[in-house]
Amino acid sequence: MSEQTEPTGQSSSHRQSHRNFLLLIVPMLSVVLIIGLSQWLGIGGSVGRKGRDGVTTVSWQDLSLLNFRTGQAPAGLKALDGQPVRIPGFIVPLADNLYSFDEFLLVPDPMACIHVPPPPPNQMVYVRLNEPISFRLSFDAVWVEGTLRLTISDSEYGETSFSLDGRHVRPY
Repeated sequence: MSEQTEPTGQSSSHRQSHRNFLLLIVPMLSVVLIIGLSQWLGIGGSVGRKGRDGVTTVSWQDLSLLNFRTGQAPAGLKALDGQPVRIPGFIVPLADNLYSFDEFLLVPDPMACIHVPPPPPNQMVYVRLNEPISFRLSFDAVWVEGTLRLTISDSEYGETSFSLDGRHVRPY
């Protein structure tokens, strides 16, 4: 027996398999699209990764979810306000003494400068340490741990969207 063909030249079994494929793929693509859009827009989902020590490791991608123009942030990022975090980055000293300091900017790029052009405010963290540290400044990455604050501030060093009451600075 031969299959019936429609005026379009397609067999009914070919149309049925095409329909089954669409019934399978469309819901899957919808889920992927919804998840992708929610992450891109910063809606829902978690921010950072909490370690066994109770400190959440936060990425620069997480921090970039804060809209520095409006101050709007997704719930996951807002939940980190006042919490202990660990952020990797590079030190931009704010004082002339490059071997001992108690405040600096943490930035995601070793070539970032607070002069021309500075990174966007949601890509700079103002760090104030409990006490000065002796640290040989280099272009090497560091981990900084402390209490994160979502505070938009404008200072002589530029505008920042975050501050960190720093407790530890260690090599990456």
